[in-house]
Amino acid sequence: MTIPWWPVVFVDIAGSMAVLFITAASIAVARGLSAEKPGDAFRHYVFMLTLAIGVFASSRSLGHLLHYALDYSGMKSVWKMLSPFTGAVNTASFIAVFAFSMYFDRLLRVKLAADKTEVELATTRSTAVAARQNEMRLHAILDGMEDAIYVIDDQFRIKFFNRKMKTLLPDIEVGAYCFRALKNLDARCDACRHTDILENDKPVSREFFISSLSRSFNVLEMPMEWVDGGKVRLNVARDITDQKKLEDQLRQAQKMESIGRLAGGVAHDFNNVLSGIMGYGELALMRLADDHPARRDIQMVIEAGEKAAVLTQQLLAFSRKQVLEMKVIDINAVVDRMSKMLSRMIGEDISLEVAIGSAESRIRADAGQVEQVVMNLAVNARDAMPSGGRLRIETADAEIDEFYADRQEGIKPGRYVVLTISDSGEGMTKDVREKIFEPFFTTKEIGKGTGLGLATVYGIIKQHHGHIHVYSEPGHGTTFKIYFPAELEASINASSPREAAVLRMGTETVLVVDDSQPIRRLIVETLAPLGYNVIDASSGAEALRVATGLKDRIDLLITDMIMPGMNGKQLSEQIGSSHPETRTIFMSGYADASIIPENAVETGNFIQKPVMPSTLLAKISHVLEKG
Repeated sequence: MTIPWWPVVFVDIAGSMAVLFITAASIAVARGLSAEKPGDAFRHYVFMLTLAIGVFASSRSLGHLLHYALDYSGMKSVWKMLSPFTGAVNTASFIAVFAFSMYFDRLLRVKLAADKTEVELATTRSTAVAARQNEMRLHAILDGMEDAIYVIDDQFRIKFFNRKMKTLLPDIEVGAYCFRALKNLDARCDACRHTDILENDKPVSREFFISSLSRSFNVLEMPMEWVDGGKVRLNVARDITDQKKLEDQLRQAQKMESIGRLAGGVAHDFNNVLSGIMGYGELALMRLADDHPARRDIQMVIEAGEKAAVLTQQLLAFSRKQVLEMKVIDINAVVDRMSKMLSRMIGEDISLEVAIGSAESRIRADAGQVEQVVMNLAVNARDAMPSGGRLRIETADAEIDEFYADRQEGIKPGRYVVLTISDSGEGMTKDVREKIFEPFFTTKEIGKGTGLGLATVYGIIKQHHGHIHVYSEPGHGTTFKIYFPAELEASINASSPREAAVLRMGTETVLVVDDSQPIRRLIVETLAPLGYNVIDASSGAEALRVATGLKDRIDLLITDMIMPGMNGKQLSEQIGSSHPETRTIFMSGYADASIIPENAVETGNFIQKPVMPSTLLAKISHVLEKG
């Protein structure tokens, strides 16, 4: 039985096609695997082997197909003749395909290696760009800081600095020695702790002064590892010059405030003593005949007391506790009025220049005290120019902004009238400038100065809510700038005439209250002979008991402002509630805005200690007669 040829051919062709399909799929999978991991040699081997087997199987299938075709057509002899050739073709095709596979695999490896290199280069470039951007950002941050930053290695050489450091020290360079760049020294600083900081590995904070800049810095020094692996010191320096200046100003202000309190207290007590000395002296003169031999001695006592009273007034001015008669005045007029007197006072060898430049010349001040300021500064200027020179007084307007006010202790933003007094004298050192406003400090010879002149100026200016600044260098003279708050809308007040001493007889009831017995006795002995009904009390509480038990009216209350338990203002208010007809005269050698009634000075209801009988009588006449 002969087997039909077509089923065999069908099966063979189907098998060949399956082998070709599997081979193609294997090639695709192998190439995909190779692309995913180019360096995997095993997958490359699978790719080559699969390709070779596929080609060999295909050639075998084609050989079988040719054999069946020749056998069916009866051409077996041809098959026998071609059979050796088909085997050779199979072998050659296998070898050729294997060689092509090797070549293809080499090309594929080269291509994959090139792709990998390109990817690595792109990654490297991206990393480099990112690193450069990070470096630029870091430099921008460091250069944008207000602190000076610099790095010093273990050989004392500068490795890095930011823009602020370059601004402060334009000649600084990388590689320069720190002691040469910062302090202009040829060797390391004696107090250098650079090595200790690196060895201890702990940050240190200290204050550092660069003499070439005349500025102080707070420096934070931190050990760290540099990019080359070496140990370095990172320094972050913050300029604290302005801060130290403000701190010094605050300490000076606090010191002056403490001294002022002491001076004010001493002046208050001393004024009470002087009231007894000078008051009884004047009272004795009033009782003695004009030709009495004791008059001259008593007059000498009074004159000595007056000199002492001037000193107490200076102490009170410094402590800002003197009583001021504040009015709106024209400072240009004050300067113009004083210029003629100053020309005679300073001498012919000193030229006086006056420059009136203030258009807004109105200030609220005590005109007498402003004159005292000008006089004291002019006298100081004259003493600083023993061989002659130039004294210049000028006025000007100024606008103080918040930037300037924040950097000066005790001044507020706003409009000011500036009084400038400058000389071409000897000038002052920094140490002297820091002490000139302290009471009893003087550079003059013993017996030629009390040391209260500039202290008085300082107190007057502060009591007027002003500001004073001094500029001076040895050999370059001195300039005082005084800032008075400007009165932009108020009109100038006319000066009130001085009260004349009036010996007034009276029958009114007068209540005298003072914790100092000599002052009470002085007032009683001054008023009683003139017909006044005088009642005295040593305290506010005693005065209230007297007033409560008194059925008659109290025409006048004369009270000290500062007493234990109750001050004069409180006493006046309480007596006024039960005796509304009572008028009041306040006495004090010590001004305190919290206890002096408003307008008491302006209305004439205030008398400054030390109390003199003539002054007291004039004040009583004024108060009682004005109703």
